[in-house]
Amino acid sequence: MNLLNPAKFLLGLLAAILLLSSTAKGFLFRQQDEIYLSGDYKEDVYLVGGTVNFDGNIVSDLFMAAGTATFNGTADGNVYTAARHATVNGQVERSYHGFAQYITINALIDGDATAFGQELTLSNESHIGRDAALFAAVTFLNGTIDRDAYINSDDVNVTGRIDGNVRIRGDRITIAPSAYIGGNLEYTSKQKAEISSEARIVGETKWKKVTSATSTHSPVGTNPPPTGFWTSLIFLVGSIIVGIVLLATKRNGVIAIADEIKSNWLVDGLLGLALIIVAPIVLFLLAITVIGLPLALVGFSAYGITFWAGKILTGIAIGAGLLSLAKREGRPSFGWSLVIGMIILALLFKIPYFSWLIYVLAWSVGAGALAVVFFRRYRNGRTSSPTATASAGQAEASA
Repeated sequence: MNLLNPAKFLLGLLAAILLLSSTAKGFLFRQQDEIYLSGDYKEDVYLVGGTVNFDGNIVSDLFMAAGTATFNGTADGNVYTAARHATVNGQVERSYHGFAQYITINALIDGDATAFGQELTLSNESHIGRDAALFAAVTFLNGTIDRDAYINSDDVNVTGRIDGNVRIRGDRITIAPSAYIGGNLEYTSKQKAEISSEARIVGETKWKKVTSATSTHSPVGTNPPPTGFWTSLIFLVGSIIVGIVLLATKRNGVIAIADEIKSNWLVDGLLGLALIIVAPIVLFLLAITVIGLPLALVGFSAYGITFWAGKILTGIAIGAGLLSLAKREGRPSFGWSLVIGMIILALLFKIPYFSWLIYVLAWSVGAGALAVVFFRRYRNGRTSSPTATASAGQAEASA
């Protein structure tokens, strides 16, 4: 069983980073707020925007990074999505790899499917030709998987058909009457799964009950530092995907934050630590008031983004610093900086006893630098506003 095919998946992501940060030929890169692309393409296609919709035919790989990403075409290669909402229709000859808050798969995928998200749905129309690895808070498996399935999710609902073995790690597991499992069902949870007497399971059913010493939290719900193999892999892959999006959409901002960390990492760390501690208290106080509730919801969303992005920005700064030692002239490649930095952090997070300290330090430094750069740009924007410019001109005229 080859669920994740990690090496192939990671190499595909690294290729995307290198292409985005290099001047190599043989690929199409497009970035704008709204992208609606159709037609035939022989080269790799990279699309970055607020809304990305691909309706064409591609004989190579397709990468989409967007707020909303929709694939309606056919791909002879692989399809990658990094988005808030990702919908995959059409047909994929090779494999699909997705990272999004919400993922819906309606497609015919001849290869493997790997998905990370908050809510994952394999609809009745979906068909996975090989293995599937699904990591989410909530998973709905209503389609067909020709081989094995691995599911790590808090809430799992299986109504479809899996011809191979099924391994599930979760809290609430439901196997519906329409479900068919052609191999063994092995699941780990705190409570026994709800398995309908009408569901057909050809192989054995094995339940491993979780004790107080272990946990079934999904990777999405787990608070790192990542320790296990799967959690570490998810952290690394997810961070690289988000890093690609940041470099492709906010490259100048990432460079500014990396420079800030290089110059003032200690101050940034102290400021970030203060924000990490104080922000939840302030947001909670806002949330208990009717007027402040909308602001609190926005604030908690921003806090969550900072929680994830802060460590990635620190990783990029670490990678850039190391590459600068080897490259004395010019800026280092920020694509390679992302890869090197995240690998280093993933390794540091596995150090016994000190992993939490390193984790909080990386988060704090990134969050503090992000706040400093944001308020610096806000202040400069206020200073350079038309009103400020007019006031300055009047002052000079008076003098």
